[in-house]
Amino acid sequence: MFLRHHSQPNPNPVCTKRAEVYKDDFFFFDKDGYELTLAERMFYLTNSFPLIDCLNHRCWQEEWMSIEKNDKIFLDHCTLLHRAGFGGEALQQLHALKHSIPQATFLINCIPKWGFDFALDGIDSKGDCFEVVHIEYDSRDYDHFCEQLETTEQQIYNIDWIDAANRIEQHKDKWQHLKGFEQNHWKAEFLLNWSRAETLEKAI
Repeated sequence: MFLRHHSQPNPNPVCTKRAEVYKDDFFFFDKDGYELTLAERMFYLTNSFPLIDCLNHRCWQEEWMSIEKNDKIFLDHCTLLHRAGFGGEALQQLHALKHSIPQATFLINCIPKWGFDFALDGIDSKGDCFEVVHIEYDSRDYDHFCEQLETTEQQIYNIDWIDAANRIEQHKDKWQHLKGFEQNHWKAEFLLNWSRAETLEKAI
């Protein structure tokens, strides 16, 4: 049912080459996720790291899995993500810039991390869409991330997701009233035995 793409976690997501950046490029630093300032985008491009438009965002994310077409379930998104750190000449440049651009400090302190994001939706008998499960996982530890990625892939392969979507729909009374991420947590525990649907790391 699921097809694994060729994307793999990069073990060394560190920008080392200088980039042409300006003061206004450093605004709106994302301290939690994978959104990139214009300055980060320029560093990523200069260092030949991929930037892909997905989820209406521009960041380092690549397709993780796709699903065979059917009329019961579909992937909203399924991606591997990277947040890069800075070293070498790029880090030297940022230290020089921080005297006139204090926001450069955020990039100086940015810690590499890896993530995956899996969001599966279903279509009920009335033709209405509903969320089956949405999980996100981050780690600053490459080896630990790769282990969790492999474990999660095996879980995904071993589940009958059409049956899972039916069970989520049948238990709607158990999760529909829950607020915010509590719905995600309930579904992740019900289907995957995850206590939380999101495990996220700070970027700094």
